[in-house]
Amino acid sequence: MPKDEFSRVREAVLPLADLQAPWFVAGGWAVDLSAGGVTRAHKDVDLAIARSDAPAVRTLLHGWSWQKASGGLHGRLEPWGADEILKPPVHELHAYGPGGRALEFLLEEGDAANWVYRRDARVTLPRAAFGKKSASGLPCVSPAIVLLYKAKEPTADDQADFKTLLPLLDASWRTWLKRTIELSHPGRRWARQL
Repeated sequence: MPKDEFSRVREAVLPLADLQAPWFVAGGWAVDLSAGGVTRAHKDVDLAIARSDAPAVRTLLHGWSWQKASGGLHGRLEPWGADEILKPPVHELHAYGPGGRALEFLLEEGDAANWVYRRDARVTLPRAAFGKKSASGLPCVSPAIVLLYKAKEPTADDQADFKTLLPLLDASWRTWLKRTIELSHPGRRWARQL
Protein backbone atom coordinates (compact mmCIF):
# COMPACT_ATOMS: atom_id res chain seq x y z
CA MET A 1 0.00 0.00 0.00
CA PRO A 2 1.51 3.36 -0.99
CA LYS A 3 2.18 5.88 1.73
CA ASP A 4 0.00 8.97 1.93
CA GLU A 5 0.40 12.27 3.77
CA PHE A 6 -1.13 10.73 6.88
CA SER A 7 0.84 7.46 6.93
CA ARG A 8 2.62 8.54 10.13
CA VAL A 9 -0.74 8.92 11.88
CA ARG A 10 -2.10 5.66 10.43
CA GLU A 11 1.01 3.84 11.66
CA ALA A 12 0.77 5.42 15.13
CA VAL A 13 -2.86 4.38 15.66
CA LEU A 14 -2.51 0.77 14.46
CA PRO A 15 -2.42 -0.55 18.05
CA LEU A 16 -5.90 0.91 18.60
CA ALA A 17 -7.54 -1.15 15.84
CA ASP A 18 -9.42 -3.33 18.34
CA LEU A 19 -10.39 -0.55 20.77
CA GLN A 20 -14.16 -0.50 21.26
CA ALA A 21 -14.14 3.03 22.72
CA PRO A 22 -14.09 6.12 20.47
CA TRP A 23 -10.80 7.93 19.97
CA PHE A 24 -9.88 10.98 17.90
CA VAL A 25 -6.65 12.40 16.51
CA ALA A 26 -6.09 15.72 18.32
CA GLY A 27 -3.76 18.71 18.14
CA GLY A 28 -1.85 19.63 15.01
CA TRP A 29 -2.60 16.41 13.17
CA ALA A 30 -6.35 17.04 13.70
CA VAL A 31 -5.83 20.41 11.98
CA ASP A 32 -4.22 18.73 8.99
CA LEU A 33 -6.80 15.96 8.81
CA SER A 34 -9.54 18.60 8.74
CA ALA A 35 -7.65 20.62 6.12
CA GLY A 36 -7.08 17.54 3.96
CA GLY A 37 -3.29 17.86 3.80
CA VAL A 38 -0.18 18.34 5.89
CA THR A 39 0.35 22.04 6.59
CA ARG A 40 3.33 21.93 8.98
CA ALA A 41 5.73 19.60 10.82
CA HIS A 42 4.50 17.70 13.87
CA LYS A 43 6.44 16.38 16.88
CA ASP A 44 4.02 13.61 17.84
CA VAL A 45 0.54 12.17 17.43
CA ASP A 46 -1.95 13.19 20.13
CA LEU A 47 -5.15 11.22 20.65
CA ALA A 48 -8.24 12.32 22.55
CA ILE A 49 -10.25 9.78 24.55
CA ALA A 50 -12.89 10.05 27.24
CA ARG A 51 -11.36 9.88 30.71
CA SER A 52 -13.64 6.93 31.47
CA ASP A 53 -12.11 4.98 28.55
CA ALA A 54 -8.50 5.19 29.80
CA PRO A 55 -8.67 1.77 31.55
CA ALA A 56 -9.93 0.14 28.31
CA VAL A 57 -7.02 1.64 26.37
CA ARG A 58 -4.58 0.40 29.00
CA THR A 59 -6.08 -3.10 28.84
CA LEU A 60 -5.81 -3.14 25.05
CA LEU A 61 -2.19 -1.98 25.17
CA HIS A 62 -1.13 -4.46 27.87
CA GLY A 63 2.61 -4.74 28.20
CA TRP A 64 3.12 -1.07 27.40
CA SER A 65 4.58 1.23 30.05
CA TRP A 66 2.40 4.12 31.16
CA GLN A 67 3.01 7.55 32.60
CA LYS A 68 0.58 10.26 33.61
CA ALA A 69 1.20 13.98 33.40
CA SER A 70 0.52 15.69 36.68
CA GLY A 71 -1.29 19.03 36.56
CA GLY A 72 0.27 22.43 36.33
CA LEU A 73 1.92 24.47 33.63
CA HIS A 74 5.03 22.29 33.56
CA GLY A 75 3.46 18.98 34.57
CA ARG A 76 5.88 16.18 35.18
CA LEU A 77 5.52 12.58 34.08
CA GLU A 78 4.97 9.97 36.78
CA PRO A 79 4.13 6.26 36.55
CA TRP A 80 0.44 5.44 36.21
CA GLY A 81 -0.23 2.69 38.75
CA ALA A 82 -1.96 -0.43 37.42
CA ASP A 83 -5.07 0.01 39.59
CA GLU A 84 -4.94 3.80 39.89
CA ILE A 85 -8.08 5.74 38.97
CA LEU A 86 -7.16 8.91 37.10
CA LYS A 87 -8.72 12.11 38.37
CA PRO A 88 -8.14 15.76 37.47
CA PRO A 89 -5.76 17.50 37.29
CA VAL A 90 -4.25 14.51 35.44
CA HIS A 91 -5.37 14.98 31.84
CA GLU A 92 -2.60 13.38 29.81
CA LEU A 93 -1.16 9.88 29.46
CA HIS A 94 2.00 8.74 27.71
CA ALA A 95 2.20 5.12 26.58
CA TYR A 96 5.41 3.44 25.41
CA GLY A 97 5.20 0.15 23.55
CA PRO A 98 7.29 -2.30 21.58
CA GLY A 99 9.53 -1.11 18.79
CA GLY A 100 9.78 2.40 20.20
CA ARG A 101 6.08 3.10 19.75
CA ALA A 102 4.78 6.05 21.76
CA LEU A 103 1.29 7.49 22.03
CA GLU A 104 0.00 10.49 23.94
CA PHE A 105 -3.61 10.38 25.14
CA LEU A 106 -5.49 13.52 26.13
CA LEU A 107 -8.26 12.74 28.61
CA GLU A 108 -11.55 14.45 27.80
CA GLU A 109 -14.20 15.18 30.40
CA GLY A 110 -17.94 14.62 30.34
CA ASP A 111 -20.20 11.61 30.05
CA ALA A 112 -21.64 9.47 27.25
CA ALA A 113 -24.00 12.27 26.18
CA ASN A 114 -21.93 15.43 26.64
CA TRP A 115 -18.35 16.62 26.27
CA VAL A 116 -17.13 19.14 28.88
CA TYR A 117 -14.15 21.44 28.30
CA ARG A 118 -11.63 20.56 30.98
CA ARG A 119 -10.51 24.15 31.41
CA ASP A 120 -14.02 25.53 31.93
CA ALA A 121 -16.96 23.26 32.79
CA ARG A 122 -19.39 25.91 31.57
CA VAL A 123 -18.40 24.96 28.01
CA THR A 124 -20.16 21.81 26.83
CA LEU A 125 -21.29 20.16 23.62
CA PRO A 126 -23.13 17.00 22.73
CA ARG A 127 -20.52 14.22 22.68
CA ALA A 128 -21.35 13.53 19.01
CA ALA A 129 -20.11 17.04 18.08
CA PHE A 130 -16.68 16.50 19.66
CA GLY A 131 -15.19 14.71 16.67
CA LYS A 132 -15.72 13.79 13.06
CA LYS A 133 -14.38 11.41 10.46
CA SER A 134 -11.89 13.17 8.20
CA ALA A 135 -11.86 12.75 4.42
CA SER A 136 -8.90 10.38 4.91
CA GLY A 137 -11.08 8.15 7.10
CA LEU A 138 -9.29 8.91 10.37
CA PRO A 139 -11.37 10.29 13.25
CA CYS A 140 -10.30 13.74 14.46
CA VAL A 141 -11.36 16.34 17.00
CA SER A 142 -13.70 18.95 15.50
CA PRO A 143 -11.76 22.02 14.29
CA ALA A 144 -13.48 24.52 16.62
CA ILE A 145 -12.62 22.39 19.66
CA VAL A 146 -9.00 22.08 18.52
CA LEU A 147 -8.85 25.87 18.29
CA LEU A 148 -10.49 26.33 21.69
CA TYR A 149 -7.69 24.29 23.29
CA LYS A 150 -5.07 26.23 21.34
CA ALA A 151 -6.60 29.62 22.25
CA LYS A 152 -5.34 29.68 25.83
CA GLU A 153 -1.73 30.63 25.03
CA PRO A 154 -1.22 30.38 21.26
CA THR A 155 2.22 29.52 19.95
CA ALA A 156 3.41 30.25 16.40
CA ASP A 157 2.18 26.77 15.39
CA ASP A 158 -1.20 27.48 17.00
CA GLN A 159 -1.48 30.74 15.06
CA ALA A 160 -0.73 28.86 11.83
CA ASP A 161 -3.37 26.29 12.77
CA PHE A 162 -5.90 29.07 13.40
CA LYS A 163 -5.26 30.50 9.92
CA THR A 164 -5.65 27.02 8.40
CA LEU A 165 -8.90 26.17 10.18
CA LEU A 166 -10.69 29.51 10.24
CA PRO A 167 -11.92 29.27 6.62
CA LEU A 168 -13.25 25.75 7.35
CA LEU A 169 -15.56 26.87 10.17
CA ASP A 170 -19.16 27.56 9.26
CA ALA A 171 -21.07 30.42 10.88
CA SER A 172 -22.45 28.33 13.76
CA TRP A 173 -19.00 26.97 14.71
CA ARG A 174 -17.47 30.46 14.46
CA THR A 175 -20.15 31.80 16.78
CA TRP A 176 -19.63 28.92 19.21
CA LEU A 177 -15.85 29.37 19.19
CA LYS A 178 -16.03 33.15 19.65
CA ARG A 179 -18.43 32.76 22.58
CA THR A 180 -16.39 30.03 24.26
CA ILE A 181 -13.08 31.86 23.88
CA GLU A 182 -14.64 35.01 25.34
CA LEU A 183 -16.01 32.96 28.22
CA SER A 184 -12.99 30.77 28.96
CA HIS A 185 -10.05 32.84 27.72
CA PRO A 186 -11.19 36.49 27.80
CA GLY A 187 -9.08 39.03 25.97
CA ARG A 188 -7.61 36.63 23.42
CA ARG A 189 -7.29 38.19 19.96
CA TRP A 190 -8.76 35.14 18.22
CA ALA A 191 -12.19 36.08 19.57
CA ARG A 192 -11.90 39.45 17.81
CA GLN A 193 -10.87 37.73 14.56
CA LEU A 194 -13.94 35.51 14.59
